[in-house]
Amino acid sequence: MLYAGVGRTALTPPLGTPLVGYGGREHGADAVRDDIYATSLVLAVRTPKSAVRTPKSADADTMVALVTCDLCALPIQQVRHVRRLIEERTGIPPEHVMINTSHAHSGPLTTYNDETPESLRQVVNALLDALAESVVQAAAALAPCQLTVGKGSVQASINRRARNGYSDAVTRESPYGTVDSDLHVVRIDGVDGAPLAVLTSYACHPVALRPPSHAVSADFVGALRETVEPQVGAPLLFAQGAAGNLVPIEPEMDMESRLELTGKTLGTEALRVYARLGANAASVPRTPASFDTGVPPEQASPATPGGTEPAPTKPVLAAAAETLLLDLWTEQPPIAEAGHSHRTFPYLTPPLVNGKVACAVQALRIGDVALVGVAGEAFVEIGRAVKARSPIPHTVFLGYTNGCLGYIPTAAAYPNGGYEVHRAHAVYRLPHTIAPESANRVITVSLELLAKVCGEQD
Repeated sequence: MLYAGVGRTALTPPLGTPLVGYGGREHGADAVRDDIYATSLVLAVRTPKSAVRTPKSADADTMVALVTCDLCALPIQQVRHVRRLIEERTGIPPEHVMINTSHAHSGPLTTYNDETPESLRQVVNALLDALAESVVQAAAALAPCQLTVGKGSVQASINRRARNGYSDAVTRESPYGTVDSDLHVVRIDGVDGAPLAVLTSYACHPVALRPPSHAVSADFVGALRETVEPQVGAPLLFAQGAAGNLVPIEPEMDMESRLELTGKTLGTEALRVYARLGANAASVPRTPASFDTGVPPEQASPATPGGTEPAPTKPVLAAAAETLLLDLWTEQPPIAEAGHSHRTFPYLTPPLVNGKVACAVQALRIGDVALVGVAGEAFVEIGRAVKARSPIPHTVFLGYTNGCLGYIPTAAAYPNGGYEVHRAHAVYRLPHTIAPESANRVITVSLELLAKVCGEQD
């Protein structure tokens, strides 16, 4: 039997807290445009004898947690800390916890160094504790559930490298460069049909707000939530996709209009898919142990001989992970400056092992749904390649997951240069950009992990 629980904690920092995402900000947060949150989903497969609700996983066959949060980035060191807290408080093992940040550029700092005042250290530590507590809430709320999954299509982003002249991906069919129009929607309901949560994923930098704004905000993710949650009556989780070279539509708009347009565009499509999934689910016999993938009734599998319904699908949860060691591009031309300044509050440098950069890759399987995440600002082409070749019908590719080492460009992007290729590594305190073959290695390992979670329990 499949169980699900959702939890949410506030992450909005005190005014004055430094914001992360843009250099050149003259001071800390001076306003709160909208509150920011961590929203977590815990899923568990249990045998009937262990179906009593509990925050501990000792009586569960398998338990996984997805943490989504309105933060710019979490260094891998902080991810390890949060995972330890989650394991201590819920029993969910670290390798079964996936932490995805939206990459909102109007969120608070998430790390500190030896020069950081104690008051700001307390702010960061409280934030990390709140991430773990969102999982504690979700694990304590476990209830029998049913899932449906679908996908919409929406144009809410453009390729910023194409716009800046750095991309060779411009075609007649894609005049603004390669994008990913997929809007993934996973609907989680109780067995009585009452909504528990909705998970959405899309690939786009949340950068509608920018300096001179010094307001705390989830950016367009906040407008997406405000569009969906009142209609659904349950929390929305937003998981960021491969958005390394994507930004919101209408870059010439004023900030507030652009934010609202992007969020409402995504929200409208999410609600359309959500409603379709509900209509499909209502017409197909269900059990708490079944996974409905949103296939229209006329395309559903036929009944077994004798008029009986097909046997319900066994609930499947699985997790797999690997840490890649990526080479650095030592032939990289020297740069004068990165264009950003994070001297006082730097990102923690990603771990270097024998001169290579550690990069976490993780896959979670939830029935016919798979999430695969990488700890970096993956270019959109990487996510599209993984989804196209995945063995699991509904695969969602995520960037900014379980850490962030900086940009992961495609090999084709290196000859064209640009910020992501030539300068951004300095923001992350790396001596060089990762090597051009890194994207292909991420794709290969992502597919290997997907094959593993696909094959382990089928």
